[in-house]
Amino acid sequence: MASLYHDDDKVDARVSFTLVDQVDKHTPMYIRATNPACRFKSNDAWGDDKFLRRDALE
Repeated sequence: MASLYHDDDKVDARVSFTLVDQVDKHTPMYIRATNPACRFKSNDAWGDDKFLRRDALE
């Protein structure tokens, strides 16, 4: 079985989400991407420290 952690293949990912009560901020999925894809590699500590700002949730 291949381990994803030791896999050297790079993956491009686009992520978008909104909170349920913020309907005015929802973006339909059929609209083209507005931001470039983030590039994740196995040595990036499996995350992005700038993924979501705290003040965006408050």
